[in-house]
Amino acid sequence: MRELNRGLLRRWTIKAERGEKINITSETSELALETVLRAIFGEDLDAMTARAGHNPFSILSEDSVGDLQLAFKFRALTRQVMEIIAHRRGQDRRPPDILSMLIDARDRETGRAMNDKALIDEVTTLIVAGHETTASTLNWAWYLLSEHPTAEAKLHAEVEGQLSDDMPSFDDLPKLVYTKQIIDETLRLCPPVRLFSRRALNEDCIYGYCIASNSDIFIAPYFVHRHPGFWVKPEVFQPERFAPEASRGRHKFAYFPFSMGQRRCLGEFFSIVEMQIHLAAVARRLRLR
Repeated sequence: MRELNRGLLRRWTIKAERGEKINITSETSELALETVLRAIFGEDLDAMTARAGHNPFSILSEDSVGDLQLAFKFRALTRQVMEIIAHRRGQDRRPPDILSMLIDARDRETGRAMNDKALIDEVTTLIVAGHETTASTLNWAWYLLSEHPTAEAKLHAEVEGQLSDDMPSFDDLPKLVYTKQIIDETLRLCPPVRLFSRRALNEDCIYGYCIASNSDIFIAPYFVHRHPGFWVKPEVFQPERFAPEASRGRHKFAYFPFSMGQRRCLGEFFSIVEMQIHLAAVARRLRLR
C-alpha cells in the first residue's frame, strides 16, 4: 500500500507542478485494483503482466460500463489464475500472499482443501469486492473534501501534526483519528454496497410485517445511513459525528457499510487501512481542488 501510494504521489506531484488535471475516478480505481492484486498474487502479478504485455486485470479499472461483456472478459482471466495455482502446487511454492493462504486452507471438519472452482471463485470475488468498493469510497471522499474546506483543513492539520514522514506507516494509523472519521462519514453518505441480501430461515413477524420462511430480505445501508431517526442532519457531510463522544448511544445497526454479523465483509480492515494510508499520504503533500 505504501509503495503504490509513493508511485501515485510521484505522478500527481508532477501533474500538479505542470498544472495538469487528475482524473480521481480512474486513478483511485487503478490504485485500489493494483493494491488488491498485489495482496492476492504477490510477485506472480509481475509474471502475468510480463506474459501479457500489460496488466490483464486492468479491464476492471478501464471499463466503467460494467456490462456482461466485461463479465465475460473477466471470467476469461480465470485460466491465467489457474495456471498460477498449478505452478505453485507443482513447485510447492508459497509466497507470502493471499493466494498461498487460500491454496493451503483446509476445512476444519474434513481437512480437505478447496477444489479448483471454489478457489477461483474466492480469488475473483476478492478482486472485484476488494477493488471497486475502495475505489468508489476514495473517489467520493476527495469529492466531499473538495466541497467542505473546513473538513479538508482539519485533515491537512492532522497529517502535518501527526506524521513525521511523508508516507504513513501502519503504526501511525491510530493517530490519524480525523482521517478515519472522514472515511466513516464518506461510507455513511455514499456506501459502496447499496443493498445487502439475506434469506429468512423461518417465518417471522417484525413490527407487524410478516416474513415467510425462505424469503429474500434486502437491507439498504443508503436508506438507514440517512434516516433522521438515527442521524442528526443526515444529508450533511460531518466527519465529527464519528468521534467517540458523538457516537455514544447510537444504535449499533444504524451504520453498516460492510454489513453486520457473521457475514460481515472480511475485507473491512484491509480496506480501512488502505484508505487511511492513501488519504494521509496525499494530504501530506497535495491539496486537491
